[in-house]
Amino acid sequence: MMRADPVPVIVCADDFGLSRGVNAGILELAEAGRISAAGCMTGLPAFGADAGRLKTFQGRLDLGVHLTLTDQEPLTSMPVLAPAGKLPSLGTLLKLGLAGRLPEDEIEREISAQIDRFAEQIGRLPDFVDGHQHVQQLPGINRICVDIVARLDAPERPYIRACNDRLSAVLRRGRSVGRALAVGMFGHGLRRCAKRHGLQTNSGFSGFYDYSGAVDFADAFPDFLTAAVPGTLVFCHPGRSDAELAERDSLTVQRDRELAFMAGPAFPDLLAKAGVRLARFRPD
Repeated sequence: MMRADPVPVIVCADDFGLSRGVNAGILELAEAGRISAAGCMTGLPAFGADAGRLKTFQGRLDLGVHLTLTDQEPLTSMPVLAPAGKLPSLGTLLKLGLAGRLPEDEIEREISAQIDRFAEQIGRLPDFVDGHQHVQQLPGINRICVDIVARLDAPERPYIRACNDRLSAVLRRGRSVGRALAVGMFGHGLRRCAKRHGLQTNSGFSGFYDYSGAVDFADAFPDFLTAAVPGTLVFCHPGRSDAELAERDSLTVQRDRELAFMAGPAFPDLLAKAGVRLARFRPD
């Protein structure tokens, strides 16, 4: 049975800027009205190549910074964290954070530079800030991220993505429960830190599933909407595979599958059946 009043949820396509093919897929969904937010990897060359096209969706999508602190090249000089010009793996970054050994000055400069690059290309500050591989939540980085966002001079400061949800919601969805709980563990601290600084966060979070290709994204997506409340954020990774993507990331063919489903005729019907509607974080 459909709900009388559809629940507003944010469907956010991550990784704009990772490659031109990923950009093309996200722009296709934006044009079709199939997403309500897009997160940008502003330090990568493909972001600048297509930022002008993304900019045309201001007012229709939440546009944000998808902070990149792993695996790619940084915008700034980071002699400690990226001595060879490449950022560390997520595992290494997490270990440094847990040990209290992060080069905080370097990270602060890099986060600020990525936000500045967004403002230069899009013409304004982002609607939100989150992180590739959820790095905005990691110990040490969470505080730096919140401090920077809290200092931004804007009538409405960006909201920050928190990647946790109610335990009951995670269990009801039944998708990648272990990973959802492990990632979500760091979301609690981020929410507390954001609240202390008067910053807003999404009310719920979903989108975890097995990326190996063994799971059909079309079968998984309805579960993402289970137990959704107003302001739940569903993250996804649609795009078109290309050579640039293959060089930068291991998630390739699965992006094509996500795009095919989200661009297809079944997607709007699924949202309606689930009793949800696409929405931005702050209603117009």
